[in-house]
Amino acid sequence: MKCTVCKQQKYSPFIIYDKYKSCICSYSCSIKVPTIKSHRIDNIDDFNEPRPVTQSIFKLLTDREEQKLTNRLKDNYRRRLVVEYKHNPIEIQKQINLISECDDTSDEDESSDECELD
Repeated sequence: MKCTVCKQQKYSPFIIYDKYKSCICSYSCSIKVPTIKSHRIDNIDDFNEPRPVTQSIFKLLTDREEQKLTNRLKDNYRRRLVVEYKHNPIEIQKQINLISECDDTSDEDESSDECELD
């Protein structure tokens, strides 16, 4: 079968769907096609095991970084910032303070473009 995303021939596909007519070869290809609903997947039993939950780490952006975002990404970023601030205000405030200090330093010293956050 050929992967519907990358068009490579695969003998052991990751996802088989639409009554064994189509397949996706790997997880990386599967995330490019979010439209496949579970009722269309033929090998659904392969996905019954629990999956690990990964927590994405929120990175506060500098004003300069935020200005480079598209309007849509800016809106998403700001919504996420509000949520993160509600969940962990102390940590977010530390990051804000650190970025402010860096901005003050970079105004004085043009050689420091970025500030590292831990």
